[in-house]
Amino acid sequence: MAAGTTMAHKVTTPHAVPPHKVHSIATLPVWLVHSVRRNGWLEDWRLAAALVVLGLAVAAGWALLVLRDRQLGRRRRYPIPRRAALAGLITLLVLAGVGAGVNAYVGYAPDLTTLLRTTPNLLNGGSTAKPGQTTTIAGTGRYPAKLISLVRSDPADRIPRGANWVYLPPGYSDPMNVHRRYPVVYLVHGWPGTSWDWFGAGQAGRTAAFMQLEHLIQPMILVSVDAGGGTPRDTECLDSTEGGPRIQTFLSSVLVADVDQAFRTIRSPAGRAIGGVSSGGYCALNLGLRHQRVFGAILAMMPFGDPGRNAVKLMLGGNATVGRTNSPSDYVRTMHIQRLQSVFLSTGRHDVEPYRIVQFMSSVLSRRGDYVGVRINAGLGHNWHEARDELPYAIAFASGRLHLPTPPPPTSRRSAF
Repeated sequence: MAAGTTMAHKVTTPHAVPPHKVHSIATLPVWLVHSVRRNGWLEDWRLAAALVVLGLAVAAGWALLVLRDRQLGRRRRYPIPRRAALAGLITLLVLAGVGAGVNAYVGYAPDLTTLLRTTPNLLNGGSTAKPGQTTTIAGTGRYPAKLISLVRSDPADRIPRGANWVYLPPGYSDPMNVHRRYPVVYLVHGWPGTSWDWFGAGQAGRTAAFMQLEHLIQPMILVSVDAGGGTPRDTECLDSTEGGPRIQTFLSSVLVADVDQAFRTIRSPAGRAIGGVSSGGYCALNLGLRHQRVFGAILAMMPFGDPGRNAVKLMLGGNATVGRTNSPSDYVRTMHIQRLQSVFLSTGRHDVEPYRIVQFMSSVLSRRGDYVGVRINAGLGHNWHEARDELPYAIAFASGRLHLPTPPPPTSRRSAF
């Protein structure tokens, strides 16, 4: 989730933004808020505590048994294998408990299915999906929502083969909608992470499907992108100047074109948003602001304002000047405005750096004329719990701002009579 170490540039928190400059965020039903905040059983702190306690209990029982054997002068057969097995069991239980505790805080794997699917992807540095692999989201009607893998490579931009996941909303496959076009929201994962994260840890497919069926959002396509560029290292969606992947170019042009070709999308900025969380929130800001003719809306959740020293060193050879040209907190005041955009900014109140960036960006972007919505949550931590909490508000914002482009008025003609 986290970006690399932030660069030396710091953003001074501005004065409070005037109320008329920032638009209110829609209030969502209580049942939906409770639903997205409901933890999976692998995120239960009691599971972590039980595993650690069980491991300590086994260790204590072993110690008592050894002490009793010594008092009785008893020697058991195969002492070394027995000790190795018990030591391994205790270590496994304690490590599993610690891992469950970390997961309870981070919220990366709500259930066993997600854990088994995300772990190989994370270790592999990208999604292992096959082209066209499809998952149906249960409980979404006669023409259900689906997740389809869009496997792509881009040799020109040094992007190896990788899977991007596409969510098609309920009703997309209905013959009645064969001529309908849909707005698209591109979602960028944090680091470390993979393209499956938004549909695993983020539960984006389930949330969007339920919101559509409850008429809280319009039908939309979601695309969870592969922002890793074939490397497990922190890339921050940058174009490498060191012979590595050109991820910004791939995401903002090649992948958008591929999605437009493969699915019934609204092929204009009016129908496209780019969003993300943590370092993916930074990616959404940077790509959205730098590619205003591609994305009409930005959904930045827990964003950073610059790529951080680690990514500048890895992707840009340590060139701080190029780093600043990819730092929204540096260029946003002086950037060229090609078109006005809709920008959703959200974070937890106690998430210090993202909170400052949200305050700063909302002030500058609203003053330049963008349609800005801000949501400051009480805060669940810089983790996937917070991301799941912010996502419904983000896609509700996108639903209200994305639409078919308005056709030009008909050309007036003089009557022949």
